[in-house]
Amino acid sequence: EVFDEAKIAFDNYDFGKAFHRINNFLTVELSGIYMDLSKDRLYCDGLDSASRRSSQSAMFYIARTLIGTVAPVLTYTMDEAFDHAPKVLKGDCTDIFDFVTHKIPDVTSTLDTTYLKSVRDAFSTEVDALKKEGKIKATLELSLVTSADKIHTLNATDAEDWFVVSGVKKESSATSVATFSVADDSFSIIMAEAKKCPRCWKYNSVSEEEACAR
Repeated sequence: EVFDEAKIAFDNYDFGKAFHRINNFLTVELSGIYMDLSKDRLYCDGLDSASRRSSQSAMFYIARTLIGTVAPVLTYTMDEAFDHAPKVLKGDCTDIFDFVTHKIPDVTSTLDTTYLKSVRDAFSTEVDALKKEGKIKATLELSLVTSADKIHTLNATDAEDWFVVSGVKKESSATSVATFSVADDSFSIIMAEAKKCPRCWKYNSVSEEEACAR
């Protein structure tokens, strides 16, 4: 959607609108959300695991479409990106002037992304307060407790990665350090109860010297 909107704006010579939309996507949605939640699977999942490959594929499609979309107006920058790109992205192109705009394949999703973003924003507000109070240094020190169906439709690891926490549970007897609500769903933030894994940094290990089961 972002790149389609940008192309329409470029075709109408509305460069400001095109770059504003792309820049907002890169800084807020891609860097602020997707890259943040993808780090764990890229660093810690198996090289050929579906979760790691899916993130690599998404980044491939985004990078290839981004380079082709903005190359006409940021030619030197995109030429440098092209020089560092892998063969699978370059194809048969020898330089940036051979490159064409590629459209990202159409996909469908049943995720309620508006709801998920609202919960993530509310969670981040509480996390900021906890950091200012000196109670935590990183979100991986936390777990989230909720019975919200839209959260638990995600598999356990995806739910953890969405909030960058060490666990997402339906119930816990631990004391809450913060609570919040979104769309009539209640959420409780608790401190993670296990030890920090030296490999993935999630608090899911029996000791800080031993990697977690994953």
